[in-house]
Amino acid sequence: LLYAGTFTLEFSAFGYETQIVENIVPSSSSITELNIALSPLAYHNVSLDITFPSDQVQDISLIKYSDSKADTFNLTLNNTFYWPEGDYDLVFFSDDIFPKKKSISLDSDQVVSVDLDWYDVIFSDSFESMNNWNVIWGDWYINNGILKSQQDLTYDDYHPLGPSRVNLNTPIYLEQDTTLDIVVKLSMRNELEWGVDTLFVDLYSQSDSLNIYKNTSQNWSFHNEYIHSSINNENNYISMGIKSDITLGYRGLELDKLDILCPVIDGCKLGDFNHDGISNILDIVGITSYITGLDIITEFQKCTSDVNNDIYIDVLDIVTLLTIILEDE
Repeated sequence: LLYAGTFTLEFSAFGYETQIVENIVPSSSSITELNIALSPLAYHNVSLDITFPSDQVQDISLIKYSDSKADTFNLTLNNTFYWPEGDYDLVFFSDDIFPKKKSISLDSDQVVSVDLDWYDVIFSDSFESMNNWNVIWGDWYINNGILKSQQDLTYDDYHPLGPSRVNLNTPIYLEQDTTLDIVVKLSMRNELEWGVDTLFVDLYSQSDSLNIYKNTSQNWSFHNEYIHSSINNENNYISMGIKSDITLGYRGLELDKLDILCPVIDGCKLGDFNHDGISNILDIVGITSYITGLDIITEFQKCTSDVNNDIYIDVLDIVTLLTIILEDE
């Protein structure tokens, strides 16, 4: 049912050309009928040529983004897909792999080469407290390890002082000569007024500010969002919030964890056995459990456990790692 007026309708389906019908004027006295026939798109093969950071093949997942839709695939040794022509964003990830993004325009058969790397953790927050964040506007708070955009059931309407927002007060900084790719990983659920209100994430420094993420949809199940951006060698900060209008409020954002990751181009970060971005006694416990035969370890853990780079994992690696930890204190 439509109110009186003139409308433009858009019809779309995966694998078909989008059709737009303009100047639709519904009548209060009769039913307006439209006969819509969508034309199928041509299909092409997409083959993935994946290079892993170790000699061993490991489990990798793929998220395919197309026309505001996302589909997840568990990859196998034979990674060939048959998709309709169009533009796709592909994100490759696993527990220890840096989430790699590839964008393709599919108009013929393609082979997509994907070089994967381990990641290092630049920053991580599991939201035990608000110590890392400044509330710029709104009533953001933490409840049972979850950062919530408001204490009421729904977020506030538009306010002249600006959108509801929190800023990270801990700078993201790395010593490097060139721009570094990063991924902001959000473990979250969101509910916004569809297509009207906006959940945003900005990356800013003393010299610049950049919006790196917008979301105007609803997904009230916890899921991971991967935001790709880059930083240079100055202090960088994260700002996030909700920009709303004056109509309806929804449940907003609940954030379980935020990780900022960067790729390790050659090898891995030695000693970080549990992959939390810090080398400490917990990593020594993990390596010791493997050496004594109590645990089986992953390819990443094999890489990071060989602290002295002699291709063996033994007590000498524990001694070397302990020395590094004590020197850093």
